[in-house]
Amino acid sequence: MKKSKVFAFFIFSLLILSHAYSSEALRTFTGNVKAIDPKGTAIVVSEMIGKSEMVVGVIITPETVVEIKGKKGDLKDIKVGDRVTLIYERTKDLYAKKIIKK
Repeated sequence: MKKSKVFAFFIFSLLILSHAYSSEALRTFTGNVKAIDPKGTAIVVSEMIGKSEMVVGVIITPETVVEIKGKKGDLKDIKVGDRVTLIYERTKDLYAKKIIKK
């Protein structure tokens, strides 16, 4: 278990570094919500890819759109364990443009 957490952290760190040195582009990631910042400023989503867990954490801004079942929603409508799709901007940091829960 400890190895998988270290590996997930390693992968997440690589993702952050690769995002920091690449051009701006929108990316999409679908997975299960692992954590939501109580202040509503960040969300962490993970998905098993083969035997490895990929983890994406994004920053939520006032411009982030939340969509629940095709309608405008609120971050309060999303809970840990929910399956969501993140559409995020790939810049120095990862900023959520849209969070979709079907």
